[in-house]
Amino acid sequence: MTSRARRFGGVVAAAALATAGIGIPTQAFIGVAGAAGAPRAAVSLISQPAWTELGGTLALGLRFDGDISGLDVRVISHRAITSRIDFEETVGGKRLGGTLATVEVPAGAVPAGPDGPFLELPLTATGAGGSAPGLSINRNGVYPLEIDLVDPDGNSVNGFVTHVVAVPPTAPGASAIGSPLEVAWVWPMAEPPAYRPSGKTDRDVVEELGPLGRVGEIAAALADAEGVPLTLAPGPETVESWAVIEADKPVIGPGLAALRSASLSNQTLRGPYVPLNAQALDAAGLGAQVAPEYAAGADALNGTLDVRVDPRTAVASPVSPATLARMWELNTDRVIIEPDALVGVSNKFTPAAPVMLMSEGHAFTAAVADAQLAELLTGDAPVALRAQWFLSGLAVIANELPNLTRGVVVLPDPSWDPPEALLTTVLAGLRGNPLVRPVDIDTFFDTVPIAEDDTVRELATPQTQPPLAVTQTRYREAESQLTALRNLVGREDPRVRAGKRALLVSLSSAWRGAAGIRRANAELAIIDRSLGDLVHGVAVPERRTLTITAREAEIPVSFQNNTGQPVRVEVTLTSDKLLFPDGSSQILDLPPRNTTARFAVEARASGTFPLTLEVTSPDGRVIFSRSQITVRSAVVSNVGVILTVGAIAFLAIWWLNHARRRRRVRAQTTGAVVGPISTE
Repeated sequence: MTSRARRFGGVVAAAALATAGIGIPTQAFIGVAGAAGAPRAAVSLISQPAWTELGGTLALGLRFDGDISGLDVRVISHRAITSRIDFEETVGGKRLGGTLATVEVPAGAVPAGPDGPFLELPLTATGAGGSAPGLSINRNGVYPLEIDLVDPDGNSVNGFVTHVVAVPPTAPGASAIGSPLEVAWVWPMAEPPAYRPSGKTDRDVVEELGPLGRVGEIAAALADAEGVPLTLAPGPETVESWAVIEADKPVIGPGLAALRSASLSNQTLRGPYVPLNAQALDAAGLGAQVAPEYAAGADALNGTLDVRVDPRTAVASPVSPATLARMWELNTDRVIIEPDALVGVSNKFTPAAPVMLMSEGHAFTAAVADAQLAELLTGDAPVALRAQWFLSGLAVIANELPNLTRGVVVLPDPSWDPPEALLTTVLAGLRGNPLVRPVDIDTFFDTVPIAEDDTVRELATPQTQPPLAVTQTRYREAESQLTALRNLVGREDPRVRAGKRALLVSLSSAWRGAAGIRRANAELAIIDRSLGDLVHGVAVPERRTLTITAREAEIPVSFQNNTGQPVRVEVTLTSDKLLFPDGSSQILDLPPRNTTARFAVEARASGTFPLTLEVTSPDGRVIFSRSQITVRSAVVSNVGVILTVGAIAFLAIWWLNHARRRRRVRAQTTGAVVGPISTE
């Protein structure tokens, strides 16, 4: 389901919201039920000026739903808000303060404007005899304004609370206070990885990049940001994938074009290729991978948006000593952090200045994001009402200390899902605002002085973070396999690029729980498959028998390369009965298809014996095959010939000597028998 479908999937009039921890008044959404249980009528805000000059007229665009016959519109103005806490209470419909004026007009008598009923209310009551009711607002400030549909008995049927920002008359573009509040608004724009491990695009992610999707609408609103400096925080993987997918899906192109255009005139923050949790990475023994993730992120943004991101400033969330240590290694000394990341320091006024932050001996300038302001933009309240709450909150902070240079940073949640109309309404309210000055985050750091208390802040105890989805052992194994693959096919091979991306994506902090573990390991399996397919594509000889008949010979070995590209391998021969004049190992470049290589050998003996053949990558990381060849040698060595001849000669000499002795013995024996007989 796309963002647009989600937004209109519920009934706004039946919701009770909580914004910034403050209950939004239920009368803004729940009316008096009729017989069938549905509210009889409802009123909502369609438009309101961000500010109104004293002596001027407040123009409210309204919308009525249901049966408004017999109902009046009641408008009650309350005293000016004096503190941020009071403002937050009034957003929730509480502690609205004393009443200044009450105006009632029949709902059916509200004049029609271009987009519906249009109620005009002077800020001050007209003089005696005047016909137009007024709100009795005659000093600059922020005033709660109740707007209700009421029945003839004065009971509220439905209503809401907005705020009037009253300023003294000023020239266009001029400030109404001594030093306008500086507002640095960061726009995160990132989605989960756009490609699945299968190589196919994630349909849900692609939809979010389109004109009706979450990121697509945010990007489209950038076209209305002229004159309002912003700080862009696009996800590098999202932007890189966006540019690739656009070629096949032109419908998502306008959003990317708007982002590219806006990045030329607005500060673009660098970030890791995918969202990271440095604390979890360090705990897993993979903290050193933070730097490659940021390097890949910068390359993706620079290459796709044609900008140079500044390494000095970054969002550190979640933040921990490990996170800041990695930031320091990356030459980052300005960070944007969440408010609960610091040890609390009491302050009478809204913290509206950078602070000095020390962590493990390193000094950072930190901007603490104002979470309550960001929350005012969320929820299901009408666009105009959310925008006015936000702009009124800025006005309250500006009026706290109107002559001091102060500033706030607004950092929405990375998953924020604002409709385009909300963004354009707020942008219009910031442009030329006499109380605030939009700036990028670098300007905020450069122009807003460090908090006056000079307190060096420290990190609060970091919260325990979910463990990383991949183990160090599994990651290192995949990393080693990718190195082997790169050495075999070159770093520009598409499989190597896909493997590098898989390593980066596998470390994302988005992968949590059992499903996250499966997804992270599926990413690393991309490398396994690429290397496995390459190994299986190189066929080596099966076990066979070779016969050599000479002492020096060449053994032919055939290889089959079915990978469709040249592959460099190392072939190692091992045998106790063979010598290898050219060495036992040789590097071979195997072209596609069949190759026969010859290896010089020298037989040391005759007979039958094994020859081991091992085929590996040149770096030894990949083993393609180990096999044995049976060698049958019919060769007699020189030593053997000499020994044989010597043995034969020895036997011949022995036999001749033996024959001579036998003849002498025989002759002596014969003479004794037939010789002369003695006469004695």
